[in-house]
Amino acid sequence: MARRPADDADDDDDDDKQYVVTGDELKKLVRLGRKRPMPFAFCPSSGEEESLFATHRKKPAKKIGKATRADSGQLKVAYGTFVIVDRVMVLTCERELPSIAKKLKKHMRAERLPLNIRVLDASGREIESDIEDLTGEVDPFAGLGEDDDEGGSGDHLVRRLQRMADVVVAARGNDGDRLRNLMATAISATEAGSRDKAQKLVALVERDVRRLMGSAARPAGVAMPDLPAPDEDEEEEEVEEPAAPTAREPPRASAAERMPLARRLNALRDRAQAVGGDAVGRLLQALSLAARTLRDGDAQGADAALDRIEAAIERIEARSSA
Repeated sequence: MARRPADDADDDDDDDKQYVVTGDELKKLVRLGRKRPMPFAFCPSSGEEESLFATHRKKPAKKIGKATRADSGQLKVAYGTFVIVDRVMVLTCERELPSIAKKLKKHMRAERLPLNIRVLDASGREIESDIEDLTGEVDPFAGLGEDDDEGGSGDHLVRRLQRMADVVVAARGNDGDRLRNLMATAISATEAGSRDKAQKLVALVERDVRRLMGSAARPAGVAMPDLPAPDEDEEEEEVEEPAAPTAREPPRASAAERMPLARRLNALRDRAQAVGGDAVGRLLQALSLAARTLRDGDAQGADAALDRIEAAIERIEARSSA
């Protein structure tokens, strides 16, 4: 399928126009997420179809999502905005899909963009994430020229958040949940243009990072970020903090969404029975639990369980063939 650069004919309002980007063009547009929120649409792969990621400097996310869904021929599309905070792509979704963190991370790695993925809903609550240590990876934006974008009014706020990303990602327990909730809400406020609210929230994140890094709960192996000196007035000012995120029930999958997972489960059951030995019973029991999860409509949970089971089967198969 031919791809057209996402910047061509900016004033073209044709809904059939493609916004899907790959290669260096993708890297350049993703990098703009370090400066300002960028719109996106993502159609995860289905069967033999390829995953599609689309973005544009100017077009709204809903328009990009509509065009990309038509372009892909698929029914499922997620869209919204993203920002890049250090090595984390933070998505704020207007329309969500289950398991997109893992699928988008795999897609970006195939495009030589090793990024961690954090997915938020429209209210700024974290839905899912796929986070690992990327310190040994090369800079995904190395070799590109200077950004040719005018930036945005929230640039310096995003940069302040970027400095704290390692601490926020590494923090554990209630401290980590609170920091990630604060950061997500600050990003959402920046995207919405609520500059005063965003400034206060960023200051709250900085305050909590200072406290955490000076406490016994400081995450191991993470350096204290270079933060501006606290503004006494800002510290004392009362700021309405975001409510703690509430538990979300996973979206109940439709029959069409469960069908490919059911086929995968049956294929893994055949492979499990073929490996023989003591492992068969444990594998079949794990598959029964995955089947129950799938019947309950939790496609995301079933998909994750099948990933683990498939990895276990592959290890056993590798030992048998050695």
